[in-house]
Parts: sequence; C-alpha cells; structure tokens
Amino acid sequence: MTPLDHYLRAFPDRCSGCGSHVETQGCKCPGSDYAFFAEVLAKHVRADGTLHQNDVREVLRHTRLKSSQVARFYQIAQAPGAGRLLERTGGYEDSTDTRGKNRAKVIPVYAWLGKTPARTKEGAR
Repeated sequence: MTPLDHYLRAFPDRCSGCGSHVETQGCKCPGSDYAFFAEVLAKHVRADGTLHQNDVREVLRHTRLKSSQVARFYQIAQAPGAGRLLERTGGYEDSTDTRGKNRAKVIPVYAWLGKTPARTKEGAR
C-alpha cells in the first residue's frame, strides 16, 4: 500500500474495501461494506429464488453495517446495470420489524439476480 493509500483511508466515509473513493459512490470493491451486504443477501436467498427482508433484517442488525447503509445498499442493488442484484417481484409481505422504520409496514419481496453461493445451514430455507 502506498503512502497515498494510507492517507486516503484516514478520511471518514472512505470505501471500506479500497479506501480510494467515497463509500457513497456505491462502491462494489471486494471487501467493501456493499460487497459484505451482497454476501449476506446471497446467503439468505430462498430455494424459489426470492429474497425477503424479514429473513435478513436481524442478521444485518448484528453486523458492521449502519441502518442508513442498509437502506442505501438495497437501492444500489436494484439499480439498472450489469451488477444488479435485486428486482421487485410485485409481491409484498408484512414487515416483522419491531425496532426500525419498517415497523408495521408492507415491504416488497425481491427476486435475486446475483450469484447464489452454496447453501449454508443459516441460509437454507
């Protein structure tokens, strides 16, 4: 790592993966917070290829991610382009959130468009 890399990483809100740009640019660098978010989602895709926020909410609450990041990352994951991970199915379900902003709301069900890793015990449904 060069002195410039160390200097850039010292600034707040830099990419957690590469440190060379602001995280709000939707960084998808390996090791970034977004890449971590995508890994968590991939592990919780149901056998029918859908992803339910209710399945991943508690897992994400106990990670390094802030709730504001999670909301932004869901938007990035739905953005058109080659790296798109999620698409709304048109289906909705009641939120099971008891602490956050989604409490007592109806939330969308997503179709997973990304690669799905081998099923883990935690992610198998």
